[in-house]
Amino acid sequence: MKTILVAIFALFMFVANLHSTVLKGKITGHDGKAISMSHVFRSWNFQQFDIVKADKNGAFEIPLTEHGTVEFTFCGLNHLPKIVSFEVLDSTKPIEINVQLQYYVYDKDVTELSIIGGFNDYDFEKAVAMTNIGDGKFTYKLDNFSSDTLKYQVLGMVNRPEARSINGTHADYYALDGGGDYYSVLVSPSRNFEITFDTSKLKYVESVAKVTFVDEIYSKQYALSAKLNALEQSSRMHFSKAIQTQSMDKVPEPFLALSKEYLDLIAAQDMIESKDKATIAYMRYLSHLSYYEELPKVTLTPVLDMIKRTPAESDKIQNFGYELFGIAKHQGIAAHEYDYLLAIIEKNPNREFAAELLNTLIGHTIRTTDEETGLKLYKRIIEEFPNVEATKRARQEYDPNRAMQVGRKIPDFKFKSLDNPDQIISPETLKGKYVLIDLWATWCGPCIMEMENLHETYQAFKDKGFEILSISVDPIASRVVGFRNGKWKMPWLNVWSEGQFESEAAKIFEVTGIPRFVLINPDSEIIAVDTIRGEGLKAKLAELLN
Repeated sequence: MKTILVAIFALFMFVANLHSTVLKGKITGHDGKAISMSHVFRSWNFQQFDIVKADKNGAFEIPLTEHGTVEFTFCGLNHLPKIVSFEVLDSTKPIEINVQLQYYVYDKDVTELSIIGGFNDYDFEKAVAMTNIGDGKFTYKLDNFSSDTLKYQVLGMVNRPEARSINGTHADYYALDGGGDYYSVLVSPSRNFEITFDTSKLKYVESVAKVTFVDEIYSKQYALSAKLNALEQSSRMHFSKAIQTQSMDKVPEPFLALSKEYLDLIAAQDMIESKDKATIAYMRYLSHLSYYEELPKVTLTPVLDMIKRTPAESDKIQNFGYELFGIAKHQGIAAHEYDYLLAIIEKNPNREFAAELLNTLIGHTIRTTDEETGLKLYKRIIEEFPNVEATKRARQEYDPNRAMQVGRKIPDFKFKSLDNPDQIISPETLKGKYVLIDLWATWCGPCIMEMENLHETYQAFKDKGFEILSISVDPIASRVVGFRNGKWKMPWLNVWSEGQFESEAAKIFEVTGIPRFVLINPDSEIIAVDTIRGEGLKAKLAELLN
């Protein structure tokens, strides 16, 4: 019996090894040497999995059990974490990688620092100021803490390439946090703590992260990712600038010139997986171009080739399904692409993805081709996907009986003013003016991009019978207060609705995404929903108020 069990176990291990491999290598610091503490972990949706601590030489080994795209975060004490994603091409062959991390870029001549820790649930909004005692030293004293062990991080020392909470210079030991940085940990039997952050203990060095795969195939793949990331950053920069300046009539030549770089990169790939990866990035670029009024002539051949070789039931479609609508604007959804989309919706095993795709097709059809067909598709999502999130949003946006429609009265609501809690804002208090209702949040990039236009519009028309009501769906009201203490003062009516996308405001105004703009007339009738902003809003108000 024992012999049989051993044989079965050996067979199990043999089969398991046929379907799994490892990622192994070294993590080093900016100077090429091992770091006193470093880790690698799987990262997905802001969560950590399979955390592995590197040994004293920086060596690590972490299991890989599947094909497809994987993402790992490499991190080390006093260094910026490095996220590396790649496609696992052979699940039986070990993959070797060496990662040299970039040292923190510390700010110089800092006069203010704050601290978070177990005493305030590591909440950035509740960060406590440290005391500047001179000579580059900052202190924080905490008495009668609930435990004899305290984890903490410091804010304000690292702000490039983005603001980060980092470990302090004062610690008994360190522990990994949830984002690839580290906590300083202190132990005090008395439960009284006095923390000192000493900038003289920091190193100010210039460095860059380096990622090296030993296998040439993975090295080429990573080089492709780096090139695509650079192209996508350039594409986003051009697109963001166009939105900020409201110059969406014609694609600027430097932006259009990126198309050749994408096409050359696609043509240079000798592996189908790499060719598809570059093609999907090209589709995202075409989606940006599709927002311009004057659509340029573009080449769709690599996209159509990828579609032909990808069956409707393939899980790969989840990587580019939504981008199909971007390319559709360049040619219209031809019969083949329309049938392909319907086949995905019918055959793809990921039913939530299929519902999301159907919801997007409904909107595209209603706005660009045929409202009657779009409403038939709406009926289909209600019947075939009754209980998924996409259907909930479809009901809010396309239900023939929805409240947010031009010509209808705005639903009743009552919200307290953030500036005066005794002031209740309702449709009744807004009567007699044209009012732009702006649903937004401080974390929403497109919302922030509208701020300049909103301020200009408000200044131009505030004395002519125009008002703005901004309704925040932030997690907490204090974020709105803090935001308004910065560059954008928002000197109009401001309220906060608790519950984010489940808030009262989100339900009343049928919010499926932000920003959402609703323009009402002096009789509280809706005259525009999401179709008017920027220069278009100014022109409409000039027409109405002058």
